[in-house]
Amino acid sequence: MVAPRLGTSLTKRCARCGLQFAVTEAHHCSSPSAPQITEEDLDRTAPSYPPPQEEDADPVVGAVLAERYLIESRLSQGGMGVVYKAKHVHLDTPVAVKILLQPQDPLAQRRFLEEAKMASLVHHPNTVYIADFGLLSDGRSYLVMELLVGPTLSKAIEEGPMEPLRACRIAQQIATGLQAVHDHGIVHRDLKPENIFLVEQTGQKDFVKIVDFGIALRANQALRQEQIEQLTAAQRSGRSDNSYSGSGRLTEVGSVLGTPLYMSPEQACAAEVDARADQYALGCILFEMLTGQLPFEGATPTSLMFKHVSMPAPTLHSKHPKLKITKALDMLVMKLLAKAADHRYPSMKEVIAELGKEIELLQIQRGERVVLGKDAAKLLQSGFRGLSKEAKQRVFLSSVIAATSVLVLASGGLYLGSRYLSNQRKAAQLQLRPSELAEARAQATAFLVGELRASDPELRASVLSELGWTHDLSLLPKLLPLLSDGNSEIAAQAAAAIGELGDRQAIPRLQMLIDQKSAPNVQIAAAAALSQLGDPQGQKLLMQALDGSDPMARQKAAYWLSEQGHPKAIEILLGVATMSGTSEEQAVRLLGRLARGGDEQAKSLLRQRLTRPGRREHKLLAAGRLAAVHDEVGRRFLTELAAQPGAEQLFAARLLTTPESPVGLDMFRKVAEAQDATLASRQIAMEGLALSGVATDVRLLASILSGDPSQELRHQAAIAIVDIAAREPTSLSDQSLTWARLASDDDDFALRADAAGVLSEDRSAQAETLLLRLTKDKVASVRRSAMRALGQRSDASSLEALHQGLSDEASEVRSEALRTLVKVTTLLSKLKQSDLVGQVRSWLTDVLLRGEQADQILARIGLERLGDTSQRQQLNELYGKADNEQRRQIIDREDGDRELWKRALSEESWALRMAAARRLAEAGDVRAVPVLREALGKGGSAAATAYGLLLKLGEHVDPPNLLSQLSTTVPVEQRVAVVEGLLLSPLTVSLPLLQKAARDPSVQVRSQAAEVAAELPLIDGKPAGLGILRLLSDDGNAVVRTRAAALLLRLLNVSASSSALALPMPQPTKLAPQKADDKTTAPPREPSPNDSAPPTGSTPIASPSGTEKTTQVAELARRGRHALDTKDFAAAEQLLGKARRLCTRSEKTPGCAELSFELSVLLGRAHEAQGHTAEAMTEFELAMKLSPKVSGKAEEKSSTQAAILRLVPQLGVVMVPKFSKKSCALLPLWMPPGSHQITIEGKPQTVVVKATQTVKAGSCP
Repeated sequence: MVAPRLGTSLTKRCARCGLQFAVTEAHHCSSPSAPQITEEDLDRTAPSYPPPQEEDADPVVGAVLAERYLIESRLSQGGMGVVYKAKHVHLDTPVAVKILLQPQDPLAQRRFLEEAKMASLVHHPNTVYIADFGLLSDGRSYLVMELLVGPTLSKAIEEGPMEPLRACRIAQQIATGLQAVHDHGIVHRDLKPENIFLVEQTGQKDFVKIVDFGIALRANQALRQEQIEQLTAAQRSGRSDNSYSGSGRLTEVGSVLGTPLYMSPEQACAAEVDARADQYALGCILFEMLTGQLPFEGATPTSLMFKHVSMPAPTLHSKHPKLKITKALDMLVMKLLAKAADHRYPSMKEVIAELGKEIELLQIQRGERVVLGKDAAKLLQSGFRGLSKEAKQRVFLSSVIAATSVLVLASGGLYLGSRYLSNQRKAAQLQLRPSELAEARAQATAFLVGELRASDPELRASVLSELGWTHDLSLLPKLLPLLSDGNSEIAAQAAAAIGELGDRQAIPRLQMLIDQKSAPNVQIAAAAALSQLGDPQGQKLLMQALDGSDPMARQKAAYWLSEQGHPKAIEILLGVATMSGTSEEQAVRLLGRLARGGDEQAKSLLRQRLTRPGRREHKLLAAGRLAAVHDEVGRRFLTELAAQPGAEQLFAARLLTTPESPVGLDMFRKVAEAQDATLASRQIAMEGLALSGVATDVRLLASILSGDPSQELRHQAAIAIVDIAAREPTSLSDQSLTWARLASDDDDFALRADAAGVLSEDRSAQAETLLLRLTKDKVASVRRSAMRALGQRSDASSLEALHQGLSDEASEVRSEALRTLVKVTTLLSKLKQSDLVGQVRSWLTDVLLRGEQADQILARIGLERLGDTSQRQQLNELYGKADNEQRRQIIDREDGDRELWKRALSEESWALRMAAARRLAEAGDVRAVPVLREALGKGGSAAATAYGLLLKLGEHVDPPNLLSQLSTTVPVEQRVAVVEGLLLSPLTVSLPLLQKAARDPSVQVRSQAAEVAAELPLIDGKPAGLGILRLLSDDGNAVVRTRAAALLLRLLNVSASSSALALPMPQPTKLAPQKADDKTTAPPREPSPNDSAPPTGSTPIASPSGTEKTTQVAELARRGRHALDTKDFAAAEQLLGKARRLCTRSEKTPGCAELSFELSVLLGRAHEAQGHTAEAMTEFELAMKLSPKVSGKAEEKSSTQAAILRLVPQLGVVMVPKFSKKSCALLPLWMPPGSHQITIEGKPQTVVVKATQTVKAGSCP
């Protein structure tokens, strides 16, 4: 504030001669003939304003104050001062100037000075800004403040009761401004509508400005008594000031200070007052805004003050019966109007928060935005604290929320459907660069690691939990020191986080915690972590605690053991959850953990909470727990909330969201970046973004992490970034490889064997090196696992390792190497690598010469796959001499003999009959039905397999009750067998059961669920098992987690490198006319996906024609369709391609015209599944051209149209000339983006293709 300038005088400028003169002096113009100064000249110092009528007699108007404030007009006048509109002559900014009327009154002068001092202390948008203060030459004081343009709140109230939303917004701003005043130890004491201005600022109407600090009280003020005496004298003189507003409702000053209409009871009694007195006044104002009436009225000030002190406050509805407000708002006003200050809120902060909740609810009801109340969010978040992992573990179910589910946000039209897909396409165009993601992840991780040094133990525990779920093994050095933290809860959480990381290098440090007799909770957490890391000591300690006498230790041990399905642990947790003293939040948390393990009683108790009376937040907690295990009741409850604007919509969407089915993604983004949304709402929105897993959202989260002033929001943004980054495919690949590298060097041979399984899916050179090293491990079981893992490879070094395995000292290793080598023959036949094929054929021939009968059978199967058709007869002859296991191998081979299958249906062995029935059913032979129906009654894996095959054969059967066979009471081996049998079941049966199996307490069951999920067919072009694998890639067991991640990466086609381990990419397209005399000799046997060159000495057979060719085409199409269904896409391409060639060689072949449409559709599907998008597009277009000639097949036509729409954005078009004898036309050729070399009329040409664009390559003459 500028220091007062004594001796300042008021001056005016003559409009004719331009000279300045004091307003108290007469001025005679010395140049009456001089030209008059125009208004334009005066505009350089002051704009022109129409003066009020009474201003002609006011000498101040037009004067310049302190040589810098030009007085332009009078705004208002009170008993003690006048307020003028003025302008700073140098800065050209408008201001308001308040000048005291009575210069001779020292008490008024001091009050005026005190008002200026206190108002200048507070710099807040909702309080008036004091710019200057000084004294005029006649002794009067003046005060310069910001100019407020707008009505007072009293004028707005005169228009009638306000809409509740507007009233609450104004009241919240008043409370916010008063909180700033109270923070400086000041109590306003004269809050009333006349002292509140509603201006327009930063585009916001009804922006509140609090004015008039004339009787404000400073806490611990030494001159307080003097101030009261001064004001008492002012009251005796009959003066009161309300000059800014010009209202007639004047402030009564003296021993009783304030305006009686808004005076708190303690003020009316002249008692000690504090900041809560302003709460009472705010309550009166809010009451008046909502009803249009004051809570108390009286004929005299005394009667009014008596009512404030003695009479209970009336309800809002008693004054305004038709008022529609919530009970919470009514209670808020009543609490503000409490007679005793202790019964009001502790501070204005709580008032601001309560009003914020009401504003949000009213905004939601009007459709302005979607948010969640702070208190509700806090409860919900506390109820889900530590359960982010469970929220991430929600898997796609086609029956839950379809892709066209709709969430409507009334103000913005938020749709999840076509608009969501549009946003997905936009996001795809703005792919996140790997360096961006890595940088954001590093920044977020560094932020969270820094928070580990915070003083707040709850924050540190939250950070530890999140860091553990990242499975980032590089974090172990950061977490190990926290095991010695002085806070036992932090040490326990650090142990739990280390267990989640899965790094067995931490085992010695965890064992030390137990040996050192740490706190019981730390020992239990350490034991649980050891159990997760595969150390048997951990499991033993948990069991001891479960049987011990310490109730808290028993409960904590039960908490960990319940996930393993331990009956006693489940019983203990159920008992705690249903105890009368257990809080509802704790009960729901425990029941949710049990439900995740498949406990039906826990699910039933959670469902009951959705229908019985109780708090809405508790219902949300229960529904969220049910939704996490895909319970239809819980999902339906949340889906209804997520589809309607309401306070819970945001959280319901968050609970339903998965990467496969993101609910409310646009809403999450909108709320996360909305500066006016509550802290809790933005936190939950960021959780939703993390669960959605869209990598491009990292940009938004990174901007919050680096730029938001809120520490809580930066914390949540960091968590969301590391969550998204941890599930990103390349991160999963790195995590899997890192774990496998450590496990391959572990002392535990079982872990080394598990590492081989993980490495089998990794195509990187580093993974190959590790895997080949494991083939020479000192333990036979590890070598056997390594041999099995090599079955995914076809490179020379892997094949040589298998060859070495054929000579291993351990028989189980030799057998596994042979089985794997036979498996690899299928891949070799597809790749047509003649040099490798010759090597493998010679190795298998050696086995025939020196091996036992079991090995000879396997070798003959391999040679048959490599094209040696003579092996079929040999295998059929060996069938009669073989044992049951060898017979099953002969039946199960890919190119088996149907007559042999029929004969095997009468075998005594159930396993052989079932194997034969399966092969016949896959070939479409209904003679398998009796055996399959028998299998239904046997249950287990046979029932699961038989059900799917019977449906494929067109049989009407009821689904078997497989759910009960996955109960934890069923032995683990049987549960594993049931899961294995789900591979051939319909997705409607297999998906829910796989989701249950993915949460099974047994590691073996969960591992088998991952293997089956990886083999499921496609749904709308996406692997059906993707969600199951995402769930298991976050499993608490490192072996399950890394194996699932490896399988997930295979489905996503992610690899560290692209060596010979992967199938070859399509070659550059070459346009060459097909020769009319191009003849291909048919193979000497029934076509197979494993065909290669016929053996030396075989005699070619003439191509069939006529009806025989039609039959052959139909059979090839059938087998190609089967290959598609079983995800053998390379075989499907080969079979269907042969069928196409047989048709096109002779247009007169009967039946080919009818089959062409189906062949094009099937070939398109096979090409697309292989990633050959251009070839797929060509086939789909051909199918659409043929579709008018085909009757029926509406489903195939519709799916073909959808496929074309799906592929168009991924491809470009090259227009190439097509010459005929008489003409030339440009032919459109679909190609993927990139550089391609094509041949036109024998000349090579390079073209660069971009998606959705058309380029020309050559032209017609």
